[in-house]
Amino acid sequence: MPALPNSKHERFCQEYVIDFNGTQAAIRAGYSRKTAGSQAFDLLKKPEIQARLTEIKAEIAERLEIDQDKVFRRWWDTANADPNELTQHRIGPCRYCWGDDHQFQWKTVREFDEAHTLWEAKAPSQDASIAAQAIHAAEEPTDAGGYGYRLTREANPDCPECAGLGIPYTWMADTRVISPQARLLFRGVKETKNGIEILMSDQDRNLELVAKRLGMLKDVVAHDVTDPMADLLKEIAAKGSTAPLKKDDPE
Repeated sequence: MPALPNSKHERFCQEYVIDFNGTQAAIRAGYSRKTAGSQAFDLLKKPEIQARLTEIKAEIAERLEIDQDKVFRRWWDTANADPNELTQHRIGPCRYCWGDDHQFQWKTVREFDEAHTLWEAKAPSQDASIAAQAIHAAEEPTDAGGYGYRLTREANPDCPECAGLGIPYTWMADTRVISPQARLLFRGVKETKNGIEILMSDQDRNLELVAKRLGMLKDVVAHDVTDPMADLLKEIAAKGSTAPLKKDDPE
């Protein structure tokens, strides 16, 4: 189909496929801002406009080598991507899980040395009470539990300190090396006051698009049979707006 003979109609069609905003397309096509909304409404009802829009969208899809099956496949793959590839809630061991005799386990010798140096810096003066000096001495860190603590290990079910519950933590993937399907789900990261948040595509929305594409939702109607307002509206519809409403309790 060639361009529409009416140049403003053709311009409107070309502008409309940019953002599918009828009012803005009409303004960009040269229609008055005051009447752009109504003009767009009328134009979009014209068969020749609809036919031209269909042709333009087909031309764009051909240039970009896009077809309905590719779009459908993308929706489906996104809906079925595993969010666990991007972020997980994990449980790691507490510091006593794998320590020798279930005593506090350090990551490295350096970590222990730093803790011991900090303890020494808090030593009470010689004039401090015997009780204060005794308390400080009792708080001296020891490496009796050994070294090698790693949060990424499994919690010890026999740990007397955490009873095998471990420590919960959040794991996030290196998004440079995620799978192609997980990349469809990934929408970037956002730094918030509570830390980093991984943004993801709305999987329910993608599944809804697939269902609509397959015609699965055309007969689905939501009813909330427990909604009192819905019951009231049904009663009004059944009796007519002027009929007296039923009362549960007599006055």
